[in-house]
Amino acid sequence: MDGLKEFGFNPDQMDISIIYRALRNLQADELVSDSWDDQSLGPNRRVYTITKIGEEVLADWINNLHQRKKEIETLEKAYDDIKAKSS
Repeated sequence: MDGLKEFGFNPDQMDISIIYRALRNLQADELVSDSWDDQSLGPNRRVYTITKIGEEVLADWINNLHQRKKEIETLEKAYDDIKAKSS
């Protein structure tokens, strides 16, 4: 949960059951794999790692997000220009 902070998520607002459900789905799609960390001081912890396929899917997804961001910024600028001309 704490690792999600670096990606802009607030762990206090996250439902752990949703995260584990998403991880199971990602694992079923072979986008992540899991293993047990027996080096922890407490009980063994499950550790999830992105797979090669997962890295490729993530890269495609990020590229799509960048494209959508450009499209939204272009739309916002066009809207602002029209509003400025009509004022």
